[in-house]
Amino acid sequence: MVERGQGGAIVNISSVASTIGLADHAVYCSTKGAVDSLTQVMALELGVKKIRVNCVNPTVVMTDMGRKVWSDPAKANPVLARIPLGHFAGSGAVCMLHFDGYSMNQGVESMVQLILELSQHKLEGRLEFHVVGGFMDDNHISEKISMALFRHLSQCKEDIYLVTACIGDVNTTYKNGVPFPVIYGVAVDVQTGAIYNASFPDHGPDEPLRSTRVFSGNSDNYSVYNYSKGLLEIGPFAYSQLPDLDALLMMPDSFYRQ
Repeated sequence: MVERGQGGAIVNISSVASTIGLADHAVYCSTKGAVDSLTQVMALELGVKKIRVNCVNPTVVMTDMGRKVWSDPAKANPVLARIPLGHFAGSGAVCMLHFDGYSMNQGVESMVQLILELSQHKLEGRLEFHVVGGFMDDNHISEKISMALFRHLSQCKEDIYLVTACIGDVNTTYKNGVPFPVIYGVAVDVQTGAIYNASFPDHGPDEPLRSTRVFSGNSDNYSVYNYSKGLLEIGPFAYSQLPDLDALLMMPDSFYRQ
């Protein structure tokens, strides 16, 4: 650009590690700090030639090398507390799935596969998993589902990091001696990755759809959001017709009471 006498722009890639100290990363932090200093000098020298020089400082990227250190919560948590975003860099892909005890292996596999598809050609990161909602019900159904989910996660071929487990005692409150979950629902801010407690007063066609799924006999998990189109899509249900349905509909109420 200088030889051609034309203006332009140069963007250097540094890291937030240039401004905060990372334990056991003296060389890494110093080299990123050098990039920041180089950017300042280049901006001064090339600015008069109409060449803009800037520097991008993303958060710490969880590369294969970084995992050797940052996979240890004792080392990662103090660093995350000093990073403005509060998490390591990644693709930002988010997937939510409601586990009710059916087709859990299929649900975990489809969930992980979807995240990997969304993360292609993006920054490296780690697969983080958050489990929220299970409580200490009298029949221990939530406990059984949670334990089954953890077994399926441990069998997954991908490395999955369990970050949150808001289940069991920590998510149980008692009203007149009856256990209730503290958190019924959660939402995720796709811009920041923040997870927060949420309630949904309008459930839409939730009950009819759930009943249709149960009576259809198909226990597979369904993806209802088409990320490529940005649309909520509910696909057709496949079911077999109940034999003698017409005759059953004509029977009196006394028949069913018996």
